[in-house]
Amino acid sequence: METNMRRKSKNEEGIALLFTLGMLALLLVMAMAFASTARLGKKAATNNAELTSARYLAESALQRAMGAMRFYRETGGSQYDNMISHDVSGSVNQKTFDWLYNLETLIDGAEIYKWPAPYDPELSDAIHWQYVDNGRPPLGDPSYDANNPQKIIGRIAYKVFGSGGKLDPSACVRHTTAINGVPAGTAVPEVIIPAPALPALPTDTAVRNGNYVCEINIQNLTRTDVTNLPAADVVKLSSNLAGGLLEDSERWSDWGTLFSLMGIPSVTSANKAKREKWRSWFDIERPADAEAFWIDSSGDGIEEPSELYHRFNLGREENNPNYPGTEPNNPGWSQLTVDDILSDPVEYSEAGGKYYGKGIKWLNNYANLTAETFPSAQIRAKQIAANLIDYCDNDRAAHTDSTTAPTYTGNDQSPYINEVQLMVDGDVSDPLGNGVYYCNVFLVADVEVVNMYQTTDNKSFNLRAMVTVSGTYGWGPKNSTRTFTDVVIPLTINAVGDRCYKFGTSAAIDVSDGTWSDSPPAWGQIRKIDHFKFTKINVKLTDLDNETVPGNGTFYDYSYIESNSDTVDVKVDSDDNDRYYFFDYQIDDPRQNLNLGDWADADDSNGHYHQRHHHHKKESDDTLGARNNSDAYDPNPGGNRDVETGAVEPWDVSTAYIRNSYMRSPWELGFINRGDNWDTLRIYLYNRNDDNDGNNNESGEWGASPSMGISTWDKGDANILDQIKMSGATECFGKINLNTTNNDVLMALIGGIRIGVSPNPNSATVRPYPRLPNSSGTTTDGTDDSDPGALSYGSELVYAGVDDVNYIAIAATNSIKVPGASAAAGAAFLPYKTRAQVASTITQALSSGARFTQTTDALKEEVIGKFINLTKATPDTVTIIVVAQTLKDVGGGITVNKDLDGDGNIGGIITESGYDIDGKDSNNDGDYTNDPLPNDCEIITDCQFGQYDQYADEILAEQKIMAIVIYDQTTQKWRILRYEYLE
Repeated sequence: METNMRRKSKNEEGIALLFTLGMLALLLVMAMAFASTARLGKKAATNNAELTSARYLAESALQRAMGAMRFYRETGGSQYDNMISHDVSGSVNQKTFDWLYNLETLIDGAEIYKWPAPYDPELSDAIHWQYVDNGRPPLGDPSYDANNPQKIIGRIAYKVFGSGGKLDPSACVRHTTAINGVPAGTAVPEVIIPAPALPALPTDTAVRNGNYVCEINIQNLTRTDVTNLPAADVVKLSSNLAGGLLEDSERWSDWGTLFSLMGIPSVTSANKAKREKWRSWFDIERPADAEAFWIDSSGDGIEEPSELYHRFNLGREENNPNYPGTEPNNPGWSQLTVDDILSDPVEYSEAGGKYYGKGIKWLNNYANLTAETFPSAQIRAKQIAANLIDYCDNDRAAHTDSTTAPTYTGNDQSPYINEVQLMVDGDVSDPLGNGVYYCNVFLVADVEVVNMYQTTDNKSFNLRAMVTVSGTYGWGPKNSTRTFTDVVIPLTINAVGDRCYKFGTSAAIDVSDGTWSDSPPAWGQIRKIDHFKFTKINVKLTDLDNETVPGNGTFYDYSYIESNSDTVDVKVDSDDNDRYYFFDYQIDDPRQNLNLGDWADADDSNGHYHQRHHHHKKESDDTLGARNNSDAYDPNPGGNRDVETGAVEPWDVSTAYIRNSYMRSPWELGFINRGDNWDTLRIYLYNRNDDNDGNNNESGEWGASPSMGISTWDKGDANILDQIKMSGATECFGKINLNTTNNDVLMALIGGIRIGVSPNPNSATVRPYPRLPNSSGTTTDGTDDSDPGALSYGSELVYAGVDDVNYIAIAATNSIKVPGASAAAGAAFLPYKTRAQVASTITQALSSGARFTQTTDALKEEVIGKFINLTKATPDTVTIIVVAQTLKDVGGGITVNKDLDGDGNIGGIITESGYDIDGKDSNNDGDYTNDPLPNDCEIITDCQFGQYDQYADEILAEQKIMAIVIYDQTTQKWRILRYEYLE
């Protein structure tokens, strides 16, 4: 019994021991689990801390890149491609490259940035790591503390590249709903269909007046790459057309949506290449562009918010019912005044969404404009402003400050005074032989007009000319000087049609003072009329059909012809029966015929010799009803005048066109007369000579200074193209940045512009397009370019091979640049500051006739005028890619052995085996994971704090960021449009 009890007690003790051991094991396991969890937690916390640090480093790197962009902004949009991380760290950490290739970015199957292969860290444009330390003094510094040394805590790298100079596919297609200043219209297929009669030329149904970005045909990006831009895809990009995938008035939201709807997956190499190509052509994340121009008030070449001003709307309506009430800045053409146009521009604001503007700064700054035949430069500037108003308003009355004593008279679509002849018929008689002498002086006026225009309604003008004359003469035997003052000689000129001369002749008007006799009678005295002269000849031209009293009809024209003529003897003695004398005056350019200097010989300060044909002689030498004499009339004089090769009649001049309605194209600015004979606004040459010293390309001159304005013809007027727009919108989508290196985009911008005059619109060998849209303005949006007209296109401008006769050479390496050297730019060319600089001397391929005939002023300006409003010089969106890594700096002079290739050995010949170790494609085969490495690179000796020791220092965490930013013109700050953390 006792034995059994002892046996049971021992068993119980064993069980207790087992339980104790089990509890101890459990506690040990729990302790180990807790320790493991604690270690994992610590590791996770450390990793999270390192990842957070890497994120902070990446965010700081983004700010560093944007800071560099702000610093270099004055060099323009294309220079942002030079913003990279490069050789900022100390010399021991320069030109390191491992893992830099992580900057390569692929999103939605499209390549955003491709790491260069081969990569050479010695190149000036090579991306390098920039290292971040703890701020302690480095080794070698007198303040170095070995107990608290400088340590590397991380490194950053970034690449900035512009997406400017691309097409906005949402804006390049026509919508049937009005959006941002683009009027509603019928959607046009973007696909170019070959013309049956002209297989070598495409049929592009899009209008190319140069008003809206939707005119650009997407397929003109390439006419040969059917793989990346097939017609089927182009149709899908359309809006409101069968097969079009873009909703009316909507925009593509992002690349993923676009590629998904277009059916371009990234599963094949071909589609990946296609996506990459599309990203090089299109930019879908751009906000609207400001319709503003820049005045460099501070003189530093950098835009500031206070230096942007509203552009002037050339496409405004005739009358705005809300002006001046609720829209005091939006007058219609018939409501505009000369003083409005010669007023200061208004500082830009996008608020309101509608702004026409009143003033044009280029015309208002007339300090360097010569007066020519006007009393002052200011009056000449008013003449130019009046010409602009009369071109665009829809009446035919000349815009003037007075109909009886004008200082300027606008050129409207009406006849102009072209030649004036006054016949003096004088005789003195003693019919009864009784010593009573009778003097008769009769004046007969002939006035010729010329209609230079094809009127919109085939109008036949019936005109009233009122010739006002004053003068003096002497007659014998009275032997005294007689005066006639402000004698009005009326006449009519009937049935003046398009492009013709017509004249009218007045009745004889007697200006003599009757009889003379002496007491006693003086028989047999010499009968003569001598010392005759005119002290005034003025002619006023009005409409005959709507007058209520003679001369008060619609005012068309006025000329001051004579103020002090030569003195002539009409009848020299009693036997002189050849008593006629003719005073004949002929004008050179009928568009500038107001002032005395326009009709008389004069040599002005510019060396322009104004030779006018006028004579005072016994026989008439007039050209009434025909072209003026060559010594008066020369529509192609050469020198500082418009080029008009082949012009014979005044209506042959290429700029002999008045729309009598709002402008349909910026090109039409080149038709506005500058207040001098054969001079119109020269919009194919940019004036960059801000200080007017004759040097056009000096450093720091951009043609945008506060005083910059209209000057002499030879300096150019293209600057005005930056100050105008074609709608009332204050912002619009899709303008193309001229600071681009994308040749395909330039093809699309230029391709399809129709140029040249066709001699026969019905010919099967020419393109029957009007040179300008028909003037009727009958279509709802004014885009009537596709209708045949009397003025028609000869060929379509294409951007193709050099063998094409209509090829225009616009290479990014020469033409689309501004001349001038800059250390910041690093090249002999500077980016554009204003879009109008495209008309600089370096780009005369646009107007020189080198590739196609440009023998007239209008042809020289046609190409520029038809694309300039579709462009800008401000940057588009800019993409920034950043990679940041946190590091463990081992330092301390230690040696680290690391089996990099995992072969179990340290040292020897090392080659990567499917794993990238050095971050470099050493053998340049495109594979980063099979490169030979330096011998003994697995043994890293003498590791130092503050120095990056490759393979020894440990990479703890990495963060990558992609940001898309845009420069906001209104705030002059970079604004982030898209911000992504990438894994």
